[in-house]
Amino acid sequence: MRHYKCTCGNVLFFENSTCLQCGMEVGYDVGQDQMVALAADAPSQRCENGINHGICNWVVPRGGPDTLCTSCLLNRTIPDLSVNGNRQAWHKIEVAKRRILYTLAHLGLMPVNKIADPVNGLAFDFLRPTAGAPQVLTGHEDGVITLNVEEAEDLEREKRRELLGESYRTLIGHFRHEIAHYYWDRFFQNRPEDDLIMQAFREVFGDEREDYATALQRHYNEGPVASAPGTFITSYASAHPWEDWAETWAHYLHMIDGIETARSFGLNSEAVPIPFTPFPKESVTLPSQLTWPEGEKEEFLELLHSWAKLAPAINEVVASLGHPTFYPFVFSESIIRKFFFVHHMVHFFGKNPAEAVQPPVNAAPEPVAA
Repeated sequence: MRHYKCTCGNVLFFENSTCLQCGMEVGYDVGQDQMVALAADAPSQRCENGINHGICNWVVPRGGPDTLCTSCLLNRTIPDLSVNGNRQAWHKIEVAKRRILYTLAHLGLMPVNKIADPVNGLAFDFLRPTAGAPQVLTGHEDGVITLNVEEAEDLEREKRRELLGESYRTLIGHFRHEIAHYYWDRFFQNRPEDDLIMQAFREVFGDEREDYATALQRHYNEGPVASAPGTFITSYASAHPWEDWAETWAHYLHMIDGIETARSFGLNSEAVPIPFTPFPKESVTLPSQLTWPEGEKEEFLELLHSWAKLAPAINEVVASLGHPTFYPFVFSESIIRKFFFVHHMVHFFGKNPAEAVQPPVNAAPEPVAA
């Protein structure tokens, strides 16, 4: 996440809606990747959710067909704003969601909404549990990501983190994890059994045809499956290949967004005075069914090395302020190989969107809720 500049020269941050120096109203234009001034005669105007609810700082073309921005058009259900606390929770949710969409747009993977594409599009349902109603589970199914609004409440989220024994639990982490399930469907679902990309996925992550519900029940009843140390980035990743993909994808997005943000503020990993042994180039491989473009391995290693040096330094900064370890994860050769597979798939489909599978209109939804 980079920062921006107002026309007056002041620094603007991604969530800003007003310049604190000159007082100009501003908003984010995802198509231009710029913060734009919203003067009365400007070609852009604020998203309707920004005007009516103060929830969004993205813009739409003035006088255009849509009054909701690209981000808000993805919302199928928003919280009931007559319920106390829901407006504040929705604002936190939208802030996290827009950061995810920013990264996806930079990767060439900006999702289309289900109004424009009912089959392949993405939609969000933000729901709060109510007495007598079915339980609200955060998860993904058939292009719809459901988020329990209680996850926006810090105390509630911390309770769940402790209960599940997780190292971290954040709104942005939820979005990164669940969007991975959506893109698993786009990249892999309905490929024929002899498809090389599908074979490569199973070689790296395992056979996703294992019964998902049974695998999750085993995970919650018995704990993580026995495996070699360092095989999975988190314990939840060991539950099923879909979850391994989603957790690896989420951490990959953590890594690329964290590095971009650090570099935007002049934090250079090369300046971190920590002894560091680079990961050997030979350890970064793809299954034999796939080939990588020239320079892709070097690009990935540069990314990985930068994060491996920055993360310990940032851990020390947050520890100095009395906060828990910022990034308590260690990379093994197995995990690095999974990262590289995600990196390759993200860049391949970002550059070749037509290669993504188009599922049949009447396909039964695959339950991949987390």
